[in-house]
Amino acid sequence: LLDVALEKGWKTYWRSPGEGGIAPAIAWRTPLEVNWRWPTPQRFDVAGISTQGYHGDVSFPMTLLGKIPPTLSGVLTLSTCSNVCILTDYPFSLDMTAPAGERFNYDFTRAMGTLPLRDGLTSQLTASYVSGKLTVTARRDAGWQQPALFIDSMEDVDFGTPSFT
Repeated sequence: LLDVALEKGWKTYWRSPGEGGIAPAIAWRTPLEVNWRWPTPQRFDVAGISTQGYHGDVSFPMTLLGKIPPTLSGVLTLSTCSNVCILTDYPFSLDMTAPAGERFNYDFTRAMGTLPLRDGLTSQLTASYVSGKLTVTARRDAGWQQPALFIDSMEDVDFGTPSFT
């Protein structure tokens, strides 16, 4: 579980950060297979630039797969922004033989509850791309309240702020 606590007025970014952000990344000292899960982001529009990310406190649930070394170490690279942006490297080392803290299961379950739902929100979902325009049609039997669309795109591909009709 990667917990990030941001000061008031600061934000960090989602895995597809948008036009002006840099996604968090970890460079592991020992090659490791990790399932890094990303909570539902928010959209930030500042000076005509649209980014996607988080403010306040955010927890990223992670699952380690395969053979886990006794000591897990690496460097977390995290971009944080207020009216300026700072790209910071945070070296870390974790003793994986030590027992988890007493709140770990609660905190991990709470973090998993912030992930986007994969199924069940729409009764119909279609997408098309024509003449440089992506159109996503999503219907929901119960209707929509404050819909949001976040596109997890390839690096250096930005879709900007979606419009809803």
